[in-house]
Amino acid sequence: MKAKSMTRGRSLLLILLAVILATAGLLAATVGAGAAGGTTYNVTITKGPAVTLVSIAGGNGIPILQDRSGTTFKMVVDSKAKTDKTGTYYPVTVLAKGWVGSKSHTALGSQHFTTQVSLKANVVGKLYTSGGDVDVSSVFNGKKTASKIGDGKVDPAGSLIIPNMTFNDVTTIDETGKTSNLQVEVMTMTTGTATLTIKGSKSKLEGKELPKDDGGKHVPTPMVGAPIDLNAGTGALVGTFAVFGGKASVGVIDVMFAGSWTLQISK
Repeated sequence: MKAKSMTRGRSLLLILLAVILATAGLLAATVGAGAAGGTTYNVTITKGPAVTLVSIAGGNGIPILQDRSGTTFKMVVDSKAKTDKTGTYYPVTVLAKGWVGSKSHTALGSQHFTTQVSLKANVVGKLYTSGGDVDVSSVFNGKKTASKIGDGKVDPAGSLIIPNMTFNDVTTIDETGKTSNLQVEVMTMTTGTATLTIKGSKSKLEGKELPKDDGGKHVPTPMVGAPIDLNAGTGALVGTFAVFGGKASVGVIDVMFAGSWTLQISK
């Protein structure tokens, strides 16, 4: 009688274990590869003002207004908190597969251009619940960007930094449908402040600073995001980048960019 009871107990234990494992597998599949145990959020950029200073064939910088509002993407917030030297955070993965970029339209002379941006690969950031110092100041020397993260002051809970977001930027000529420019952009997006200075280059953009030299016309000065509040579904990210020596239909171009994303977040 005792043996039968033990056998029955083992059977129930095995069934329970199988159910737990199956449930865990289902959760992992739902969240996505590399982000097991996290929560997936749908994000829309509701406001996406940006300014690009462009030097064409060695000419002076021309400001071009862009708008990345309407872009949607998915981010996965991990269920386990971690710590670093600045504070406690949850890893956040922005998924390349879920990125749907909006189209920006610009004009140069008689030509009209359409630009669409896609995220090249998944990227991981840090969403801080305490501590965290996410202000970013970058200097570009014409070839490489050197970024300093942090200003020595603790930022509020909900601060998010996503380093090295890599985008493919494709610009086509509206009149012909031909590709004008293919460009890879690398940005660190943050809820703190973001600045970019060109120093050490031979470009006509040498000495330029964004957002300072925009003068508040297209993006705010200072350019600062807003903490992420997952319950309220709000937050804002800002970022900069520079790429020099790009080949386009209008000639060799140097560009520097500053942009702000106001976010709407939902499950």
